[in-house]
Amino acid sequence: MANRPLSLASYLALPRKRTSDLSVAPMPDRPSGPLVWAHASQGEQLRALSDLCRRLRQQREDFSCLLTYSNGAQPRIELGGTFCMQLPADTAVNAAAFLDHWKPTVGLWTGAELHPTLLRQAADRNCALALLDIRDMPFTTSAPRWLGDTVTATLRLFDRHFAVNGNALRRLRRLGLQGSSVRVAGPLLETPLPLPCNDGEHSEAAAILAGRPVWLAARVQREEVDIVLHAFRHVRRLAHRLLLVILPDVGVDPVAILSELEDSKLRHVCWDTGEQPNEATEVLLVVDTAELGLWYRLAPVSFVGTSLLVGHQGRDPYEATALGSAVLHGPNVGRYLQSYAKLDKAGAAKLVTDAETLAASVSQLIAPDRAAQMAHAGWEVVSEGAELANQVIEFLNDALDTAEAE
Repeated sequence: MANRPLSLASYLALPRKRTSDLSVAPMPDRPSGPLVWAHASQGEQLRALSDLCRRLRQQREDFSCLLTYSNGAQPRIELGGTFCMQLPADTAVNAAAFLDHWKPTVGLWTGAELHPTLLRQAADRNCALALLDIRDMPFTTSAPRWLGDTVTATLRLFDRHFAVNGNALRRLRRLGLQGSSVRVAGPLLETPLPLPCNDGEHSEAAAILAGRPVWLAARVQREEVDIVLHAFRHVRRLAHRLLLVILPDVGVDPVAILSELEDSKLRHVCWDTGEQPNEATEVLLVVDTAELGLWYRLAPVSFVGTSLLVGHQGRDPYEATALGSAVLHGPNVGRYLQSYAKLDKAGAAKLVTDAETLAASVSQLIAPDRAAQMAHAGWEVVSEGAELANQVIEFLNDALDTAEAE
């Protein structure tokens, strides 16, 4: 073990309480096999870290994933079945309890708030460590100021340092970190996996549509269907061949939507029962959400639902943008607020508030060049974090392979 700088050794030797905060609330059982631990300094980073775990699982399945965060209640986001918990205070007894239980094989840490005790103990247990999303801002620890610099010694515990840009890289250099472990790799952003789609089914559906313009209303709630149909009636005055595809959110009763379609007098068919749209069909109902990957690929414009009415929290817009569909959405997207704000700013998504604004936006985006511009902007957003994601996946694979060989 390398000698510890005096300031870090002094911090680790400070008297602390003898009982662990983790003994109050039992932790979930640890699965067998390797474990990837990823820590978010901010709640919104959890989804990006979860995306990394999903990407890694495409390449290997021999691991579990634990996500941790520092402060506050667990963010209300979907984390794809991974474990998630708040880290306790950075004390020796807490660190030992956490590491004794989870025994991480490899760890990812984000942000400028460092936990020297936890990270030191993790390194001592041969847990490979990488620091992501390093920005040009001061690092902090909970060590008393009179101890001097504990930051540089803590940073040296990491095997890789991924800086956002050149300014962040120069900050690391000034702190004495050199060598190939320190590199610029871009920011930590959500890098969603494209929803799956069978190539044969895509070709068959494209042939059935025969070049008709398609507008998808995805993950809509029952109460949003009337708004969507009202907007469709406006748009079809300008685009007589337009086909509206409605795909309700999970848990929405398709029978109720079929009943509303019957009352609307619009010509409709249901894809899931084997019916196929013809030139006269106006609305296609698709019930199975597993078909989202197909219809996002076929629809140049998508309204992402569960967003128009108060009380809803929105659905993931990157499902659409990752597959080249321009996004329209309502104002109630609190669960994915940062994602929508980023897409809106980039010109990849557009806010609508009612049937009239929805109809106006769809009418504008029926023009292929307008939809293509928004789709291109969306692709740039979702691919912005690809460089870091690729390098982190390589680091994780190397660490897991090394642990397996030992």
